[in-house]
Amino acid sequence: MSVVQILVFGAFGACPLGGADNGIDLADVVLAPPLALTGAAAGYVKDACDATYDPHSDSVIVAVPRALLAISSTGDVSIIAGDPANPETGFHNDGAGEDASFGCIISVAAGRSGMLYALDLTQHVLAVRQVQRCGDSSYVTSIYPFEFCEGARMPHALSYNRQTDALLLGTSTFTAGRWLQRVLPVRPAMGAWPHSRVAPFTRVQSLAADDKGGVYLLDGDNVRVMAAADGRISPVATDVWRYRNADWQRISWGDDHVVMGSVAALPGGLLALWVPEEDTVKLLQLRQQAEVLGDDEAASGSSIGSGGGSRRRP
Repeated sequence: MSVVQILVFGAFGACPLGGADNGIDLADVVLAPPLALTGAAAGYVKDACDATYDPHSDSVIVAVPRALLAISSTGDVSIIAGDPANPETGFHNDGAGEDASFGCIISVAAGRSGMLYALDLTQHVLAVRQVQRCGDSSYVTSIYPFEFCEGARMPHALSYNRQTDALLLGTSTFTAGRWLQRVLPVRPAMGAWPHSRVAPFTRVQSLAADDKGGVYLLDGDNVRVMAAADGRISPVATDVWRYRNADWQRISWGDDHVVMGSVAALPGGLLALWVPEEDTVKLLQLRQQAEVLGDDEAASGSSIGSGGGSRRRP
């Protein structure tokens, strides 16, 4: 039987949630001490703004503002692309490995065959950056720019659905777009997800696709699920937190982007929610349709990996 390890990223590094294995009462979950990571890039993990699991390389992909990192199964941290020490935020360049640059990464998703995707903000232009990995080499390409007006709510939710081979970009007010050959940020692909076209969203903050192809959306302070078969959207949990003013929670690095929360669909029917205002990770057992059972105080500025930020060990 496989064991699921949930990592919480914060000011102290990457901390596992102990007791979150299959069959364990979620009320017994505790935040364990941070992992003893190694490698020249290990010190940058505390700056994580998003993370996800890449089954192709059996590694956790960590997004810091200006680079993508990988945590191997042995705890070694390496740089995939970009420069985590780069103080510049106003530009991005395509290129190989550490020669590529990012403006300010907001979200990351892992696709097929080692392909990674990053949502990157540079001077009011949001771009989807594709990172092709081959062994220890990588190449960054900008594949989709999304311009928005100053003061507008920008998209900052990205996830990859392995069952439908789709990269999903959540917009600020209406729906989640579907990416097959191109990104469609305002409407679903032709003929797909008929029910999602009329679904009103408050603010899509995070997306996560599960192993069945369902897509979970953190929308305002509610969690909703988009069915894999027909795109029908149903509520999962409401009032997962109450933020004080329904405005942005700002974070200190680089550009003025925001983190309003994160959702991760985990193996075994678990859903993990990071609640920033309470600085809490909540676990929801979906298969039993239970209430949120386990709360654990997370490190300051913590982030769980959207789109399945978990580690599977044999």
